[in-house]
Amino acid sequence: MKEIYFHIGFHKTGTTWLQQKVFLNTDHFNLLNDHIKPWNDKLISYLVTSHPSDFQSDTLLQIIKPRIKKNKINIVSAERLSGHPYSAGFDTEAIAEKIYKTFPKAKIIIVSRDKKSFIYSSYKQLVKRGYPGNFTNYVNSHNWFFPTHTKFYFEHKNTINLYKDIFGTSNILNLEFQCFQKSKNEFLNSISRFLQIEISIEENDQSTFINKTYSNRRIRSIRFLNKFRKTEFNRFPLIELNKKTITILSRVFSYFYTNKKLNHDFS
Repeated sequence: MKEIYFHIGFHKTGTTWLQQKVFLNTDHFNLLNDHIKPWNDKLISYLVTSHPSDFQSDTLLQIIKPRIKKNKINIVSAERLSGHPYSAGFDTEAIAEKIYKTFPKAKIIIVSRDKKSFIYSSYKQLVKRGYPGNFTNYVNSHNWFFPTHTKFYFEHKNTINLYKDIFGTSNILNLEFQCFQKSKNEFLNSISRFLQIEISIEENDQSTFINKTYSNRRIRSIRFLNKFRKTEFNRFPLIELNKKTITILSRVFSYFYTNKKLNHDFS
């Protein structure tokens, strides 16, 4: 099979921009998975949800083979492959091993960011998705039954070193989110050198394509209303409000909350 590339995230590191502006908007690439709803994509779902003891390389190959295109850079791009901020990457190593078992010569692209901004941004995103806990709950949670947060995952270098150990340093491209923010051209040039092709995008596509950041007061308002929203974080709300109602109420309630910085005084 042709060489396969994997872009595995992390979360909140310009993944959507890369998918929309580069992997789907240039002649070089063939994006192998659904980037809008990756959880519904059979390829990503199998990599993430299959138990390591049940995982079969042949099954993954059967899913991927019909999607391969000749004379294209075939790439899988999903930030969930790096783990997940809510469960602190409890399955990061298992997913890496599944990829290696099927594609031992795969080349991996990882975009990382500094620990504090990663945690802060991830928390906001989780609240938007339905997480009802405050920032301290998020950072310091320790659960007996469920995967919980560890500072090991928050340090991106640990996952990067894991992939280097498995695939070899020469097959890993680690980019910094700060570079993405500072210079899209420099960011793309690094990918070009790694892939040994010339990547360019239209000048009007240079804008940062990232999910909108809400104010701290809006996040606090949504967090409160998440108690009445059915999500993976809260499966059995006492009273259930629909998403549209939550959105409207969060705008109104936000005026009653402070816009002070969320507490992220951690070491």
